[in-house]
Amino acid sequence: MPVFRLESLEQPGKTFDQWVLYSGSPLLLNVWASWRPTCRAEHQYLYTLASQGVQIVGMNYKNNRQKAVNWLNTLVNPYELSLYDGDGMLGLDLGGGTVRRKPS
Repeated sequence: MPVFRLESLEQPGKTFDQWVLYSGSPLLLNVWASWRPTCRAEHQYLYTLASQGVQIVGMNYKNNRQKAVNWLNTLVNPYELSLYDGDGMLGLDLGGGTVRRKPS
């Protein structure tokens, strides 16, 4: 895992580093954006996993923060923690070459 420091999506100013992902239990890190159709398609499945006890951390990628928060509030938030990667740098470090760019 690359070294990082990201803000909470819902609590600007509250930051987390890579150690937040090392809880001692397995977890799923899901990179998502409200503007990506595939993220909407997988959202219900993530909620199902979370309701079965799977620990999921979300990383919001290159999104407008308020649109992302509204999206989670509308669709039900499956994440125990939501990180905000507004500039997309951690997404790139994680191999984001396969993540499509936000439409203009």
